[in-house]
Formats: sequence, C-alpha cells, structure tokens
Amino acid sequence: MSRHELAPQIKDRPRTGANQNRAGSPITQERVREVYSMTDDAQSGMEWVPRFGMLEVSTERAVLIRGLFELAAWVADHAELPLPYVTALVPTLHDGWEAERAFVDQVAPAFGVEPEFDQDGAHYRAERMFGQVRMTCTAIDPDWMAAFTARSLAARDAAKAAVAGESR
Repeated sequence: MSRHELAPQIKDRPRTGANQNRAGSPITQERVREVYSMTDDAQSGMEWVPRFGMLEVSTERAVLIRGLFELAAWVADHAELPLPYVTALVPTLHDGWEAERAFVDQVAPAFGVEPEFDQDGAHYRAERMFGQVRMTCTAIDPDWMAAFTARSLAARDAAKAAVAGESR
C-alpha cells in the first residue's frame, strides 16, 4: 500500500508547537507522541490528561494544574462514590484588615464579581462558581477571628476535660 493510499485513513491532528503547517507525513504525525508536558516528571496513569504544550507557567502552577486534572480523573474513575465538594481558596496577604480587603478588591475583577460583606460584616468575600467548584477569596475581621479562636480553644479544652472525667 502506498503512502498516498494510507494518508486518507489517518487523521491529521495539528499539535501545539509542531506540524502546524501540516509538515511531515500523516503517518509520522499520527505516530509521534506528544513530548510536551506541564512538568518534566513522568506521570504514569495520566495518559488522558490534556497536554498544554508550550504553555509557560511556573512550577507551582503546573503542579496545581496537574492536581486538578488528577482530581478530575479520580472523579471519573469513582462513579460509585458521591461527588466531592471542591473549594479553591485564593489566600489573602494577612497584612491586616484593610490590606486584606484591598486584596479581595483586586481579586474580584479576575473572578468577574463584586466583593460583598457577609451578614455580620466580619467576612469580606469575592466568590465565583466554576461549575461545581467554588473559588473564593476572603478577608476576615481580626476581632471576629480572635473571638472564634477563643471559642474553639475553649470547646476543645471542655471536650478534653469531659474525656478525662469519663476515664476516671
């Protein structure tokens, strides 16, 4: 069978960074494995994960992106289990209440939302849903946080005391 007879049978798929002008034979294009990945590490079992080709991202961002794809693979592979709740947090700078609120104001346009205070005014938040994934950036009033921490520690100490009293 000649090369021209084989050519119509093989799908010619453009690949990022290679063969954009349809150079090379279709057989060569079909057999060439994509060598670009988000990281230099080989990730076995993740063959279905889309490759980003020459996408320029930091190592930390590549690791996060890879983790998101791995989560997606886990969800796909475990249809017998309930769907997980997924929340992604953009951390604030922890430079004080005013600076944290200013940071939330910077993040909100990237989310495409307006930031809002909660009912008690202790949380200033920008939040967006990406399908079932909640993405949020929150500034928390330091007085509210101190009171919350004190209540949590008191509850923990009370629970420890109750357990110690039961064991006597």
